[in-house]
Amino acid sequence: MAFGLKEGRASLWRNEHRKSDKSPEYTGDGMLNGQKVRLLAWVKQTTRGRKYFSIVIVKDEKAQPKETNNNAAPQDADEPIKLRSEGDNIAF
Repeated sequence: MAFGLKEGRASLWRNEHRKSDKSPEYTGDGMLNGQKVRLLAWVKQTTRGRKYFSIVIVKDEKAQPKETNNNAAPQDADEPIKLRSEGDNIAF
């Protein structure tokens, strides 16, 4: 069965190719506002010992259509995605 991305959904997998402690422990893909995004996640712990995920969401530049306007300013791959307003349903 092929893996397909659905709007407002994402999946994370354990990063088996970690190069250092700064590399994400989990990586994954998702679809947000019609754009493919990349997820990077680390397991963190609060001062009270409670574990949680710290997640970074970035545009997946490899999946986006190429810009045809040569005069357009390049977009930073680490530029945050603008999320929908709090009233919208986001699955993750």
